[in-house]
Amino acid sequence: MRKATSIENGSASKSKKQQQAFLNREANVSASGVGGSNGNDLVEDALTWVEDNIPTSIADQALQALDSEDEVVNTKLERSKMQ
Repeated sequence: MRKATSIENGSASKSKKQQQAFLNREANVSASGVGGSNGNDLVEDALTWVEDNIPTSIADQALQALDSEDEVVNTKLERSKMQ
């Protein structure tokens, strides 16, 4: 029982650390401005954070749902052409 609590606290603190890191990056962007070579580095950091923290499986699932819906419509269209 004690181990489960420490595991839960570990995952909660990890997400808090990630949120804090993101907020720190945002503060750096607003403090230093977007221009200059520093701006490019901050944009790259933000993009890296997005790639690391947002799963692509969510986008993949959404695309599969759209594809299957399109396939159904195309199949119905092809069947109507045959009749």
